[in-house]
Amino acid sequence: MPRFLLHKIFVALVCLGGYPLFPQGKIQLKRPTAANDNGSNTQSGKIALTKPGSAAAATPEEDYTTSKGPESRSRTLYLGLFGGFNVAGPAKSYDMNTSGLSSTTKATVEDAQSKGNSWELSPVVGLRTELYFKRVYGIVLDLAYQQNRAFLVDPQTTYSGGQQVPSPATAYLRTDYAIARLMFSYRYSLAKVVGKVKFMRPVADFLKPFAGNLMIGGYVKTPLSAQLELQDPNVGDPNDPFYDVKNFTKPVSAGVMGGLGFEVRFGSAIFFFEGQYFRGLTDSYGEIRSRFFNADKFGEQGIYFSSGLKTGIYGF
Repeated sequence: MPRFLLHKIFVALVCLGGYPLFPQGKIQLKRPTAANDNGSNTQSGKIALTKPGSAAAATPEEDYTTSKGPESRSRTLYLGLFGGFNVAGPAKSYDMNTSGLSSTTKATVEDAQSKGNSWELSPVVGLRTELYFKRVYGIVLDLAYQQNRAFLVDPQTTYSGGQQVPSPATAYLRTDYAIARLMFSYRYSLAKVVGKVKFMRPVADFLKPFAGNLMIGGYVKTPLSAQLELQDPNVGDPNDPFYDVKNFTKPVSAGVMGGLGFEVRFGSAIFFFEGQYFRGLTDSYGEIRSRFFNADKFGEQGIYFSSGLKTGIYGF
């Protein structure tokens, strides 16, 4: 074979083998954008360099009120049961003039006044429904049975030495109510609130499963029964000191309430505990006027303490 033909074949093979090495056009460099790299390596349009082998920044741990779970949807309905007690009494004080009285009579009057100004403990149990929006803003409705006890003072007087002398009679008044409570609730992260104080941050980590609640609202109630128990053996029938006084009650009474609470999750159930102050805006009773006992009309005030369990129906 002629030498010049071998030379041409050699050149052709070299060209074919080196084809990928020859440039086929211009290389275009594009500025990275959020559209082509999902923002993983850019910040404000600049190329972000990462040190080889370095780990990506950890995602912040979610707290109770910012969970991305099903409760973060637009609406969440909770249903539950609660029970507790209220410490309450008449929203007024009993004051009687004790000047000029003998030591024995004065002690009797002052004892009656102190008991009449005290609060009594009674139970409350019920059903709860909550509607929360974005897990933060809620409407709470309670339907409950509630008992209220009050120590009443009848400021009776007697005549002694030509002058009127206080001779109070006393009694316990127990009223059973069906009550509806409507409250507006704001739920917040206890960890975030406590964590604002630097030396409390270890406590804040412990509180991440907890949420706090601020609540304000009102109530209406209607009496189911009412009973007056006389404490003075000289008044009424000492063998049967109980008297039905439901006819002196108001058919409907109302008031305002507000307080604080907290929640903690146990799987699909949520435990809650609350404390709320309440005060009647209307009188619960008219004037109790009978041949045994006289008492002015009055409203009630006190504090609720209750706890319970609830669960959610998510995302509707």
